[in-house]
Amino acid sequence: NCILNSNTNLSEISSNIRSNDIILCELRKIFAYLQETEHKAYNPREFCKVYIMDQQPLNTTEQKDMQEFFTDLISKLEETSNQELKSLIKNLFGGKITNLVMSLDCPHVSSNLEEFYTIRCQVAGMKDLYESLNEITVKDTLEGDNMYTCSQCGRKVRAEKRACFRQLPKILCFNTMRYTFNMITMLKEKVNTHFSFPLQLNMSNYMEENLIPKANLCEKMSKEIDEDREDHDEEEPYIYDLIGVTVHTGTAEGGHYYSFIKDRSYLSEIKCGEDDSDFDSNNSNNNNTNDKWYLF
Repeated sequence: NCILNSNTNLSEISSNIRSNDIILCELRKIFAYLQETEHKAYNPREFCKVYIMDQQPLNTTEQKDMQEFFTDLISKLEETSNQELKSLIKNLFGGKITNLVMSLDCPHVSSNLEEFYTIRCQVAGMKDLYESLNEITVKDTLEGDNMYTCSQCGRKVRAEKRACFRQLPKILCFNTMRYTFNMITMLKEKVNTHFSFPLQLNMSNYMEENLIPKANLCEKMSKEIDEDREDHDEEEPYIYDLIGVTVHTGTAEGGHYYSFIKDRSYLSEIKCGEDDSDFDSNNSNNNNTNDKWYLF
C-alpha cells in the first residue's frame, strides 16, 4: 500500500508539473504578444482554457479575488519543470517575516520565520499604508492573564510579541484588506474608506535589524539577519518606487478590476543626466513629465 500510495503521489506531482508547464507556455505567449506586436490587446482565451483553479477550469464568467488568483499563479509558476524560474520567482516576489516573542523575565527569545509573496494591510480604521505597516509591526506586551509560557523555562513569564520583516523581495506587493465580514448582518462587505499610499516607500523602519536590538537576539539569529542583509547589495535596499496599482470597482459580491501601470523606461534617461531632484514623491501636485502611467 505504501508503494502504491507513493507512486500515486509521484504521478499527481508529475501531472501538476506538466499542467503548470502548459500554463507557463500560455503566459509567455501573452507577454510576448503584448511586447512584440503593435496590437492594442490580446485575447487570453487559450490561457483561460488551460488554467485550473480550485481543481476546476477557470470560469471567466465568475469574479475571482485578485489576491487569491495572484497567489495561485505564483504557486503554479514555482511548480514547473523550470528550476531557474522558481529561484527567479522567489527573488522577485518572495520575502520573509519574523514573529518574535522576547521574554522580559528570562533571556530567551522565540522566533518563527514565515515566507510571503504579498503583505496583507488592514484598511478599516487606517488612513494610509504607513499606519497599516505600523499595525503589523506593533509591539504587544503579554502580561497578567495573557502571560507567555516560555518553552525553555517551562514557566509563565512577561514577554513582548511583535512581527518584523527579515527579508524583502525586489518587487513588494501589498494586498489591501478591503473586504470584511459583518457579524450583525452576516454578510461580506467592502470597505470604501480613503486609504493613501506614497509614490516612494521606505521600509527601513519595519525591518528586524532596525526594530530589534542585536543584544536581545541570540548569535544564530544575528548571523541570519546579517546574511539576509548582505543579499541586498543595492545602495538603498529598502526604498521602493510605486510601479503599479490594481483598483476594484463594485461591491464585495462583484465588480471589475482595472490597473494603472507605470512606464519605467524613463529611468535610464534620468540616470544619463536628467535632473529629477525637484520631484517630491509625497507631493500630489508634482508635474513630473517623466512619469507615464498606463490604464489597463
